[in-house]
Amino acid sequence: MRLRLILNVALVGISPSLRAQEIPGPPLTPAQCDSAIAALAGGDRSGVGWFRIAECGAQAATALADGIRDARFEDDLDYIALLHARATEVRDPGVLSAALEVAADPSASIPARVMSLRVVYRHKNATVDFRGSWQALVSTPRGISCTLEPMIHHRLLYESPLPAEYGEQIATVTEGIWFDPNEPVVIRDLARCVRVGVRDLVPETVDPELIELSYVCGNRFAVKNLHPKFWAKVTYRVLGTTEAATFSVRPGGQIRVFNTLDTGTVDLSYLGQVIQTVENAGVACP
Repeated sequence: MRLRLILNVALVGISPSLRAQEIPGPPLTPAQCDSAIAALAGGDRSGVGWFRIAECGAQAATALADGIRDARFEDDLDYIALLHARATEVRDPGVLSAALEVAADPSASIPARVMSLRVVYRHKNATVDFRGSWQALVSTPRGISCTLEPMIHHRLLYESPLPAEYGEQIATVTEGIWFDPNEPVVIRDLARCVRVGVRDLVPETVDPELIELSYVCGNRFAVKNLHPKFWAKVTYRVLGTTEAATFSVRPGGQIRVFNTLDTGTVDLSYLGQVIQTVENAGVACP
């Protein structure tokens, strides 16, 4: 019988942040939690011995973080799927840290890195995940697709507050993977999708030093965006006039040429700050 209940913290000896969920059976005893943790640490590849490990609160989070690191070179997709299922039943800074560590490790197996990136994403949004079988996820590049699907039967059984900067942590690791041309394409694509998933926490911004304004001729100017991946939305203004306009410049060294209606020095702004000023040299265009 499935009972909706709040686990008895005093009886089980686990954190009050363990959430009310549908649990298959009565709460685990401390001895059963010890047994589940030992089963995971001891290499129970069936997952039966640690199926309910997430109910064990902070102890479970520590064990699952260790399990993610221990699976760094794992290629068995069945085991990877089991570990992913249990690790996404908790939301914990230690588990997130372990997943980020393995995701960023180029020596780790592709299945372990895919699993880790999925765990990272679920720390941002626990109720959706990337669509596709494990075989497809580890072997087929996603391209520009970041298709998600709802996790209908998901259980978040334990939650510990994440650090305020957890979005920055995710963005830093996933950008490092995404921008590295030596990374496997399937890993780069998934890292990009995870990075897109935290853009509400950490907007995709371009270092102003990577945006260049130059004079061409006549009233013609050019803006180059040297960022490898992110578009740059900029605004130009002709000093001493009311003329101004906003446009976006593609990444990867792409150039956007524009002509001003008025003749004069041009300011270029990004994110509300003037980043460059270039004079109109009055050179006739050929």
